[in-house]
Amino acid sequence: MTSARVKILIGMVAIILLGLTVFLIHVRIPEKKRALRIPFIIWHIVGTLSVLALFLVTCYMPDGLLEDIIIFISSLYIVEVLMHIPIIPIWELLVHFFRWIKKTNNCVYRFISNRGLFYGLCSIYIFVVFILGYINMEHLNVNKYEYSINKQANVSEVNIAVIADLHIGAGLFGEKMKSLVDTLNSQNPDMVVIVGDCFDETTSEADLKAFAECFKGINAPYGTYYAYGNHDYACSSRIENALNGANIRILSNSGVFINDLGIELIGRGDDNYELKDIDSIIADDKVNTQHPTIVLQHIPKDIASFENKGIDVVLCGHTHGEILPFVNVMRRLISPALKPIEKDKMFGDVYAITTSGVSNWGWHCKFPGQNEIVNLTLKFDVN
Repeated sequence: MTSARVKILIGMVAIILLGLTVFLIHVRIPEKKRALRIPFIIWHIVGTLSVLALFLVTCYMPDGLLEDIIIFISSLYIVEVLMHIPIIPIWELLVHFFRWIKKTNNCVYRFISNRGLFYGLCSIYIFVVFILGYINMEHLNVNKYEYSINKQANVSEVNIAVIADLHIGAGLFGEKMKSLVDTLNSQNPDMVVIVGDCFDETTSEADLKAFAECFKGINAPYGTYYAYGNHDYACSSRIENALNGANIRILSNSGVFINDLGIELIGRGDDNYELKDIDSIIADDKVNTQHPTIVLQHIPKDIASFENKGIDVVLCGHTHGEILPFVNVMRRLISPALKPIEKDKMFGDVYAITTSGVSNWGWHCKFPGQNEIVNLTLKFDVN
């Protein structure tokens, strides 16, 4: 079993255990209302089975109603579990705090100590967030950025479309790939770059064929370029043919000079598997950083170390943006690399953009973050 599949198994077990925790700790129905436990038990069983089906079954299923139902139920269950985990300890601390200061007659205490009322309101709030996030996933935004680079190139400006985190088979399905390509083409980009996680551990052979057929329709006169993400490496031996079939050039710890534009492009690996030092890539591939130089790397990490190396722009993905309220706080505590980099964020003389991606991994929900294509215009001095 590959390390990536082990991680998926761990993730599924974690979600199931967290769901059990939510059920045992938060859903404590009073004895006289014991019958109300039945719908909760049924919901947690259905939710657990849907999570298992999401990662183990949907990759073998054709697009259709059954797959949509599994994605909807599993997404709702995952969102409910993830949003309850930060709420539960805060709620428990408040209850014990009021007891400690002996303010049990306080109206706030009476409210939060009513488990049924508190759980009901939390469930309504979580369901509203889920519906908004589910609807949000159906929309693709185009966010425009414009930077001036004080270097000479062979053109006065270049328009680059940036996407990431398609997670085909676990996030993006079927017709949405075609819609994405149509939106990309509508931006009339000079070039397209994909900064990782186009594929996933659950990407099927049918998904790979659909991707190659769809993405070879990208209209970018100076090409489409790809840097691997952490999920890609789980099936890198399979996806290389799909990328080549779509006329996408892979940059894995390597650089390329786009002569007609006068631009250097560097693609790095992913630090979970293989990540070559930026200085080594520049030296080994004879990258001339006197030209405008753009780095593609999936995880927005160690960008500050690029200062004074002649790099002008770094394009990243991985974070998925603001996925869920409260959950983002936990993500950032676990991994500072998951903190999104905002527009015009600079590290010395290096511009950095981290796209929130065009989909999500696993569950079909993103709120308040949005799916996006980054439309980046770079302006240069002209030779």
